[in-house]
Amino acid sequence: MSTARVISPQFTRDDHPADVAARIDRLIAGRTIPAEFLATARSRRDQIALRWSEGTNWNEMTWSTYLERVARVAGGLATLGVGPGDRLVLLLPNCPEFHIIDLAIMSIGATPISLYATASSEQIDHIVQDSGAFLAIAFDDNAVERLWSSNVVRELNMQIVIVHPSDTTTRHIDLAQLESSDPVDLNDRIAQIDPESEATIIYTSGTTGPPKGVLLSHQNILWATESLRLALGDKDLAGKRIVSYLPMAHIAERSTSHYSAVSSGYEVTTCADATQLAEQL
Repeated sequence: MSTARVISPQFTRDDHPADVAARIDRLIAGRTIPAEFLATARSRRDQIALRWSEGTNWNEMTWSTYLERVARVAGGLATLGVGPGDRLVLLLPNCPEFHIIDLAIMSIGATPISLYATASSEQIDHIVQDSGAFLAIAFDDNAVERLWSSNVVRELNMQIVIVHPSDTTTRHIDLAQLESSDPVDLNDRIAQIDPESEATIIYTSGTTGPPKGVLLSHQNILWATESLRLALGDKDLAGKRIVSYLPMAHIAERSTSHYSAVSSGYEVTTCADATQLAEQL
């Protein structure tokens, strides 16, 4: 009897790393993250995709609603001139809007870049200048203030979209305005995305100097998510639940609760405040 430990139906400990890599390459060939999302959302239409709490109340979003909102936000961003090759910075906590906005940006060929909530004005200066971002998306007025503390953001007079504006906000664009736009044709837009094009840029936290950016393509990311799925035994993860609580600027959280979720179809509960993690579990 073989003593090889089975990792998944396709892989064992005896497989040569080069053979494993070649098989994963074949599995992800031609795929992009938005295309994965489109396929998952259509196959799981009425199933729950996202959950979040507001006080003591719990809210849920189905995959079909998720898909519709992504198409509308993408349409709104397109009216602001966002298109292939553009880069946008996001200052958002773990919230359902992050997932919608991030996918909307990628679906029209642009690149979302998440900032740490603790980023200093100097770090924001560096990331905006280094990436060439021309538009920002902020969660609320406090996030806008943090962005506006950046000399570069002010000098650019950068457009900012606010997810939850206050009653006194007049200067910037309300996310609800974007969602009132006509939806883009996601089929057409997503079909035009090159699998080798950049999907995101991950910046380090900047503890040892200026934040350093790493460009990740759709294929880079899907290689990692497919490896994770196979390492878990090639299980059907659709409908399983996870809680997302780490910063989305962190590649581990982004990969597990965002990219892998849209590819595998599992349900994500967003936890904006990590101190409430135990309650949300």
